[in-house]
Amino acid sequence: MVLNDKWIIENGQKGLVIPFDKELVNPTSLDIRIGYKMLLMEVNNNDHYLDDLNDIKFNQFSLIEKDLLDDRVAKFNNRVGWKEINLTRTSEVRPYWLFPDAKILIESLETFYFPDNICGQFRLKSSRGREFYEHLEAGWCDSGWHGSKLTMEIENRSLKILPVYKGLRMGQIIFFETETPLVSYKITGRYNNDNSVQISRG
Repeated sequence: MVLNDKWIIENGQKGLVIPFDKELVNPTSLDIRIGYKMLLMEVNNNDHYLDDLNDIKFNQFSLIEKDLLDDRVAKFNNRVGWKEINLTRTSEVRPYWLFPDAKILIESLETFYFPDNICGQFRLKSSRGREFYEHLEAGWCDSGWHGSKLTMEIENRSLKILPVYKGLRMGQIIFFETETPLVSYKITGRYNNDNSVQISRG
């Protein structure tokens, strides 16, 4: 069952979401804001990046030895890394500018404490979608997920340069009630107690 605004307000005020702001509550969801830290995917050595990429694409099904191809792929991937960006000083009038095709991981301002009978789904806000921000389909929040900020996977799919800043309403969480699982995500989860943006743990 999808839970409504009355439930969200009652439980938000009890510590489901910290900080909790009643102004962010919708009829059946809670708006989620951008926090203070962001990771920008970037190429550490841009020389011949596209040439090397196209060469690997061309050769992956050719007679090139697999070990050689694997080595080239590994070296290519090692050129791509994460640059940490602090958004503390950003605002609507002084944003960080996200260029077309840029890919970021970014934390929510909110920290979540899901009980074992509540799960959630993060969805991009429709306004952000119409501006062509894109969020990957990775927004499921298991029951028992706790002590963590949400990491959002965002890409600029627009032809425009888009703003990113602390407090921007990027998406919303829809809450569902479920039966208590046999084993809680509090025990099995790899993304509990993440107090900032988190890259993949595999």
